[in-house]
Amino acid sequence: MAQVASGTAHCQHFVFFDASSTGAAHAIVDPPVVRNAEPASFCYKMTAYAGEVAGVPAFIVETDRDNTVELSFTPWRDGGWQRECTVVIRFSDLFEVTDRFCQGVNCNEMADQALSLLKKVDQDPQAAQNAGGQDGKFKAMKELADQDPQDTQSFPTFGGSIHGSYFPNGSDQAQFGPESVILPVVVAGETYLARLGHFAIGWQTTPDYLFAAYKRVGNSFEPVAGLYISKTRGKPLSATVN
Repeated sequence: MAQVASGTAHCQHFVFFDASSTGAAHAIVDPPVVRNAEPASFCYKMTAYAGEVAGVPAFIVETDRDNTVELSFTPWRDGGWQRECTVVIRFSDLFEVTDRFCQGVNCNEMADQALSLLKKVDQDPQAAQNAGGQDGKFKAMKELADQDPQDTQSFPTFGGSIHGSYFPNGSDQAQFGPESVILPVVVAGETYLARLGHFAIGWQTTPDYLFAAYKRVGNSFEPVAGLYISKTRGKPLSATVN
């Protein structure tokens, strides 16, 4: 297999050969997993390798998602690609508040509420938005935020620096992904407007999350908390072979 990786997403492109020990190499058709792939499939979280399984040449594809890893194996035998075999390994989720920035609010209590909301949103964002607790006070806050979203789109650090896994040298700026949601959060009996979403770097959306909370001041909002929450894989829960 010959390959070229290009672009910031490290997209792979392949050419395959049959190179026997007794004759000249010649090009062969791509394996089905390549022929049937969508454009830009072999980019970012999907990586392919030329390998060998029990002495048989194979095309191996690894697809990484938040809490699963899928491995597919397509062997080359008797002059043709054989049926693909897949292994899916599912892991538990681990969430940790790695950086916290607060002003005028109990940061520990805010972090506890943020983790509780995050676990619901991570499982089903739509269901979490439709959950209870969205009283009249919060609805008025959300309507105001929808009219002028700029006040609630920044991630507050109050002059601090983020040291999450994507910031080896620290940073005072972070960007919400395009699918962030607005939810109510109650701390010490006070209702705040919170924005929760994946942390994004340019076009890339990471598994980690950003949580920011704001209080209403007149017809605008002021930040009171910014939390960077890492999402990593825990122990394996299951493995399925097809």
